[in-house]
Amino acid sequence: MKKSDYLVYGALGSFMGAILVFSMVSYLPSYLSDSAEMCSSCHTMQSEYESWEHGAHRNIKCTQCHLPHDNPLKYLAYKARDGFWDAYVYYTRQEPPVIRIKARSKPTLEANCERCHEKTISYIEAMGSDRWCGTCHRETIHPGPSGTGSVIAIKGEKHERK
Repeated sequence: MKKSDYLVYGALGSFMGAILVFSMVSYLPSYLSDSAEMCSSCHTMQSEYESWEHGAHRNIKCTQCHLPHDNPLKYLAYKARDGFWDAYVYYTRQEPPVIRIKARSKPTLEANCERCHEKTISYIEAMGSDRWCGTCHRETIHPGPSGTGSVIAIKGEKHERK
């Protein structure tokens, strides 16, 4: 082997070693799971975890709502993208005081609401409503301070034609 080969292999080995150390220190394997405990490991998610744990959807994993289920590759790509972003925000201490859904995530959540609540959705669509589920049910899973996790709809809101 040439001297340059040793440098290349040494650099590659160092890089792989750094990845291994980072994986162990950051608990990277836990991020590959889809347990609610993993999702709540970030301290800013504790109230969301507690509201989910005591709510009507407590038997549903976070990934069943927050990730797309129409294609396994898309599922993994979204999980990687969102996971890396969440880890970046957490480890760089840039957590917002209030976690809000991103516009890019709304279609995924909507599709998953429709997937599980197909009969209800068809009834609502028959009435001519085309609102996003979160307009009325935004506190069903992760309620605010006054919620209980079992809110059916915002008080006074009805599924009616516009």
